[in-house]
Amino acid sequence: MAVPIVVEGVLMAGAKINLENFLSLVSTAYHPYLFERARYLLLWGGAGSAKSYTAAQKFVLRVILEPGHRLYALRKIERSVRLSCFSLICGCLKQYDLYKYFIVNQKEMRLINKLNGSMIQCGGLDDPEKIKSIYDPTGFWLEEATEFSSADIRQINLRLRGNLPNYKQIILTFNPISQLHHIRKRFFSSSRSARERASGRLITFQSTYKDNDFIDEDYKRELEEETDSTAYMVYTLGEWGVLENVIYGPVILIDDEPHKLDILCPRSRLKDKIYGVDFGYANPSAVMEYKFSGSTNPPFEDLKVYEREIIYEKGLTTDQLITRMNLDNVDKGCPIYCDAADPAQIEALYVAGFNARKAYKAQGSVEATIKFVKGLEIYGYPTNVNSNQEAETYRRQKDRDGNVLEAPVDADNHAMSARGYALFSHLNHRDWCEAFDPRSICVG
Repeated sequence: MAVPIVVEGVLMAGAKINLENFLSLVSTAYHPYLFERARYLLLWGGAGSAKSYTAAQKFVLRVILEPGHRLYALRKIERSVRLSCFSLICGCLKQYDLYKYFIVNQKEMRLINKLNGSMIQCGGLDDPEKIKSIYDPTGFWLEEATEFSSADIRQINLRLRGNLPNYKQIILTFNPISQLHHIRKRFFSSSRSARERASGRLITFQSTYKDNDFIDEDYKRELEEETDSTAYMVYTLGEWGVLENVIYGPVILIDDEPHKLDILCPRSRLKDKIYGVDFGYANPSAVMEYKFSGSTNPPFEDLKVYEREIIYEKGLTTDQLITRMNLDNVDKGCPIYCDAADPAQIEALYVAGFNARKAYKAQGSVEATIKFVKGLEIYGYPTNVNSNQEAETYRRQKDRDGNVLEAPVDADNHAMSARGYALFSHLNHRDWCEAFDPRSICVG
């Protein structure tokens, strides 16, 4: 079946796509959802299930067939969207040999169909003001939707309004990381969601890797051989995660941006500013910032900790990490507590001018760190997407008989490790750490 591209009612010569060819690259299970018109379309489930690529394919199909679109593909944090939504959409256009029909602004992550003017804009909502700059949207795709707050989703829904020539839709793609998540409550268990399902305004499709017609055998094997029970439930089976033995739990959210901290806690009351660093490459490198109010000396009277995620990214070499730390204005005068297992990287940070030092580490210090940090009152921001998620999922191991152990699961814990290095070292073992590289502590 050939479907012509129409611009202002005029068939443009040579600008045709073959719908059958298009569908041949879409996993069969998703074919009905390419044309689903419900206001809310939730593509959710396990890893490797092709839900995100299908969302990209649907966006491409709509801007090819339907003129006048202003579609927005979003992540919570803008720097994440280039390697996800934008990359997927560009790859999809190239796969179908449609890239030539688009003006692609790599810097702004904007794609405009030359033939009918329809646009896809990729971006992030890390600044709450950004949503106000979204102009006349005709549809949204929220990738990794569990990163977004309930307030974000509410505001996005309110922006999608007006008499439009095409149907209005919000696509959410996500892994079901926790049965306690607000998305489950809003779209799966509320009376409102029941009404929306009955009226056809809400459609959900649960998928696993088995629904991906193009999955490679190595990745399939990795999913099938996953040994962690929670990860197997979420990423292999695509079921809502039931989190047991959680160590920290959610932080106390400051529903505002970091620059508004002075309103909550005047600068005159802030004590030290410090950082924690967990090095990675195949795993994310995590750089976390901490500020304090109250006493930072025992018995820590009225102590409150304010946590901000600075960097959380895979594939950073030491030089690239240093560059990012400079770009993100990590204060070189403040103590930076780093994983003691990586002395070469600590030295590289030190040579680059950062006040890097070994975090306290001794036999039993992991359990001691957890016990100490659990006793602190920690505030965080909605923009701390990765660290907030880690805090809610960081949990203790079980043995093969199901008995809970003291040791934490050593996975998806990079921000939590950086948290421990910073807070346990600075508040509980400052003298030991300063012996490595004594520096004055600044207030930032």
